[in-house]
Parts: sequence; structure tokens; C-alpha cells
Amino acid sequence: MDVTTLIASALGGAFVLIGDLTSRISARRQADRIRQAMLQDAERNQAVQDTRDRKRELRERERQAAETMLSYIREHNVTLTDATDDEAKQFASGLAKVISFESIYVSDPTVRRYLFLSSEIMDMVSAGELHAKSAVFAVRFNCYIWLGVWIREERDVPPPTETWARMAAQLADAGARFRSRMQSEGCEIEDPLQYL
Repeated sequence: MDVTTLIASALGGAFVLIGDLTSRISARRQADRIRQAMLQDAERNQAVQDTRDRKRELRERERQAAETMLSYIREHNVTLTDATDDEAKQFASGLAKVISFESIYVSDPTVRRYLFLSSEIMDMVSAGELHAKSAVFAVRFNCYIWLGVWIREERDVPPPTETWARMAAQLADAGARFRSRMQSEGCEIEDPLQYL
């Protein structure tokens, strides 16, 4: 065997080894790219699923909040023809608490605003600044309507009734009287309507 043949044979073997090694490196890079793409897809899919789960959890919490508010109205309802002002004020106080704690879970900004104002109306009833029976009836009736529309996921939230709107319009004056009375007793209270 001559040296040239031996060199050619060695070079040929080296080229085969280099080609095989290059092929393996290329295959490994391709597999790494595929694995990386699969990991990114899995992360993206997990993020989408997490978002869906979070939205579902929030919607469930919203439904619980609405049910809590409606349950309070049903279970603690007062018959306005037979109720005394004290009973109406007691109902108003409880409803104000329930609405203020639960309405934060309501995602619809219009419904949340109406509920916030309803809670404020009930607070002013409890403080003796608004007519108890009129306010209780207006808030109770409107809350039923708004929560029902919201639970059913209807698009248009109906405007408040005239009585409710009058009570809401009186909130600023009622709140000012209440804060003035509390200031005379040494208690500072902020106007919650400033945050609307």
C-alpha cells in the first residue's frame, strides 16, 4: 500500500468522521431549537391557561359577591309599610356594610359605582341624614335590577330610578351635615364621594 493511498484513505475517513460529527451537531442544534420552541409554546399555553383560570376565579368571586348582596336583601328584608324608621335604619346599616365589602369584586364600573353610591345612601340613612324608608326602598329595588343585569351579563345597565337619583343627589349635602356633626364631636371623616 502506498503512502498516497493511505493518506487518501485517512483523509476520507476523517471527512466521514467530520461529516458525521457535523451532522450530529446539526441534529442536536435542530433538536435544541425544537425543544426550545416546545418549551416556549408550553410556557405560552400555561400563561394563557393561568389567565383563563384567573378570570374564571374572579368571575366566580364576582358571582359570590352578587349572591351575598342579594341574599342579604332577601334574608333581612323589611316590609316598608310595617317597618319602623329604626328597623329601616338597621336594614340600611347592614346593607351598607354588605355592599361596601362585596362591591369591590364587581368588574362592571357602572354597576360598581351605583353600588358604591347605594352604600353611601344607606350610610346616610343610618346616620339619620336621609329619609329611611324612601332610601331603603330605592336602594333595594335598584340593587336588584343592577345585580340581576350584571349576573346575566347583559350589556346595558339601566339607569337608576328617580327616587334613587334624588337620594344620590342629596348625598353631598347629607354627607356634609354628617361630617360637620362628627367634627363637632372631635371626629374627622373624609368625604368618600371625592373618590368617584
